[in-house]
Amino acid sequence: MKSERNIILEITNELGPLATSAVSYNPLKSIVLGALNVKALIKKISMLNNDIKGQPTLISYYIENICKKLDVKNTDIFNAANLSKSYFYQIKKGQKHPSRNTLISLCFAFQLNVSETNLFLKKGGYNDLYFRDTRDAIIAHCLEKKLDLITTNIELEALNLEIIE
Repeated sequence: MKSERNIILEITNELGPLATSAVSYNPLKSIVLGALNVKALIKKISMLNNDIKGQPTLISYYIENICKKLDVKNTDIFNAANLSKSYFYQIKKGQKHPSRNTLISLCFAFQLNVSETNLFLKKGGYNDLYFRDTRDAIIAHCLEKKLDLITTNIELEALNLEIIE
């Protein structure tokens, strides 16, 4: 019989990130470990994974709500965030999952404050701005001062820190 570790590794290798988070969830873990036919379980989880792909994500709903709330044009947002039109719409439709930097650039475009930015990052599955990190502290400062993305990138570059792309 396979060990718990081998079963988990087999599932995560075959299914990727979704399985990693799903297997760490205890009720599902007990089902996985109690299953006699691991291949059948892998097939079921794989089908679940395929059903989830292409569905709007939490962050896409949140972006849509912010756009409506602020009554802003999409062109203004993707231009201010320095994103291509197609990539912005893919994010908005839930077809692409944006990076943390992309979400931060959208925060500048939406002119969010630090607490709103932290909520936005959480909705996207990322950590808050961490004030002990110099780069995050500068980003937070620029958000509070309502500076734009270009000015923020100049500030970051002046300190030899990674810019927001």
